[in-house]
Amino acid sequence: MGFTYKSRFPVEEFAKRFRADFGKEPRATSFEVPVIGGMAVMGKWFIDSGMRRGTPKEDHEHVIAVYGGAGE
Repeated sequence: MGFTYKSRFPVEEFAKRFRADFGKEPRATSFEVPVIGGMAVMGKWFIDSGMRRGTPKEDHEHVIAVYGGAGE
């Protein structure tokens, strides 16, 4: 789990390793849930399309973006 923008890089590395180790295991799954708040909410379309481009196609159904609730 990562709780800051900077933490996304180690989280992405972990997810990549998880997919490599368990990607074909039907009993294991993972979800990426980026929580986006503040003024970034106004760029939802831009953010969503960028995340989609940066996520392997087979993982698209495992990404759930949450807009709001990212405050203290």
